[in-house]
Amino acid sequence: MEDLCVLELSADQIAGLSTKTLPDFDILKELDADGALSGIKTKAVDVGLSANLEKYYSYKLTNVQSATISLVDAENLFDSQAFRSKCKGWRKNVDNLGFAAYQVLSVTMGDLEFARRSGVGADAEVSAKLAELEPELKAELKRTYSSTLSGKGLVVSFKPLPRGTKG
Repeated sequence: MEDLCVLELSADQIAGLSTKTLPDFDILKELDADGALSGIKTKAVDVGLSANLEKYYSYKLTNVQSATISLVDAENLFDSQAFRSKCKGWRKNVDNLGFAAYQVLSVTMGDLEFARRSGVGADAEVSAKLAELEPELKAELKRTYSSTLSGKGLVVSFKPLPRGTKG
């Protein structure tokens, strides 16, 4: 991983920052669509449960807020900060090693919530099977997202803006 030059937008007085509220994001559904949970789904079927994990569990990003910066403000910020001392090491990597420069254009924040769906597992046999499967599902989610299962969550979107890279 490359060390980045971290800037505080409020300290650097960027006016173009816009924040908006977004609907909850269903992480479990997205992982399922990407095929990332195929191993866990197979284990669910092996113990007699449905492969549809959303039937039993919920993993969502709630209270979602998205902050974005315009491309013009991002360019201005880069131009004003790129050669300051706090960015010296990162800039050296860009110039001397040909590393790419990336600009963070948006950040999405919210609360991560993992839960077993209410009413699921009322049957003792189903509950025991879910208890057997749940630790593996939690471990897979933690590994995939390098995150906790509850608490504050953050998603960052990068847009490559090559700047003075060696080719």
